[in-house]
Amino acid sequence: MQSQSIDTMTVYPNPVVDILTVNIQTSIFSRFDLDCFDITGKKVWSPVVDSIMFPGTHEFTYDVSFLDNGVYLLKIKDASGDGQVEKFFKNGPVSIAKISNDQSLIYPNPSIGWIQIPEKTLDLNVFDFAGKLVMSFSNPSSQVDVSELKNGLYIIELIGESSKRVILEIQK
Repeated sequence: MQSQSIDTMTVYPNPVVDILTVNIQTSIFSRFDLDCFDITGKKVWSPVVDSIMFPGTHEFTYDVSFLDNGVYLLKIKDASGDGQVEKFFKNGPVSIAKISNDQSLIYPNPSIGWIQIPEKTLDLNVFDFAGKLVMSFSNPSSQVDVSELKNGLYIIELIGESSKRVILEIQK
């Protein structure tokens, strides 16, 4: 339900890496709460509880580096319980823009449960497309078991003399 006291709420940058700015415009005096929920609806953070807001524009800056990569919902509600929700994306070390086109770094791709990687790989990280780390290997052998992964697309981060990220498709 649209709040009677909160005119607009915007969040930026979106996606965010570490610092999230919340801009709220209000037309009347009210108390409010600001809560953050993960995509499953679980409350993960409450940056503002029962705070007084006067009419006008208010800008708040929050360090969200503690949040895992993924999709979040930021809900502001006034004393009556009415409010607004804004969705934001938390992206940490995984960036789609930094994915290599060199699909020969891992094979077979698509995979049915294992992948071959370059021999000088020191660390291998597997992220889902929400940016969540789902597997990690230190000093992996050149053949890596990824059979625990469900069907879908993943971002593989290979760390060695240089770091590369490639897309892996799992098909079972």
